Amino acid sequence: MSVTGVKISSTFLELPTINDAYFMRNYTYVYGFAPSANAEWWFDSLVKVNVLTAQALWWSEPGCFPGEAVFVARPGATDEDDGVLLSVILDSVHNSSFLLILDARDLSEVARVNVDYVIRFGFHGRYYQV
Repeated sequence: MSVTGVKISSTFLELPTINDAYFMRNYTYVYGFAPSANAEWWFDSLVKVNVLTAQALWWSEPGCFPGEAVFVARPGATDEDDGVLLSVILDSVHNSSFLLILDARDLSEVARVNVDYVIRFGFHGRYYQV
């Protein structure tokens, strides 16, 4: 048995996630956070990569640093990217945080929920009842 690797995109991203309905199946889209070309010290962008075409879509805002992205499918969705992407964003400009909700199809902003304090970075924020 041998294993080979194939580079599917030049876009670097961390903590990749996909639509849960596509686990263990062929999928087209992966989401994560990434450093932009001008990032000084931390991951400052959310990214959607099409693994078939290598096309990448980006979201970023000056002084904002996203946490791990979570994909949530729209109830009744039939398309793989029909849903929203959630991420808690550290806003260094306003010394606060917000929950960012993006349309997963094009990474356009749907809404944000501001809080008056900083939500500290976490790691893998998925918890399941056992």
